Amino acid sequence: MIPPFAGEAMNCIACGACVVACPVDVIGMKEQGDERTILRWKRTLKLKKCKVCGNTFAPWFQLEKFREHAKLPKDFYDVCYTCRS
Repeated sequence: MIPPFAGEAMNCIACGACVVACPVDVIGMKEQGDERTILRWKRTLKLKKCKVCGNTFAPWFQLEKFREHAKLPKDFYDVCYTCRS
């Protein structure tokens, strides 16, 4: 995914890769409650909560994109990676 430096980040899945890769540390990410925000683009997405441990683990939008692309079962991301292991 290419960061939209001059526009909105409507395809942003809030994975945080841009935050880690940014060489000048201007993007930023914040998690608060059940939301993750990519600060540079004011992109806020709800986080999915694990049905086993109750912890939030990834944005819903991100998980749906992955699930659809990989043709995974609808309930594939109901449980976080830690609880599935």
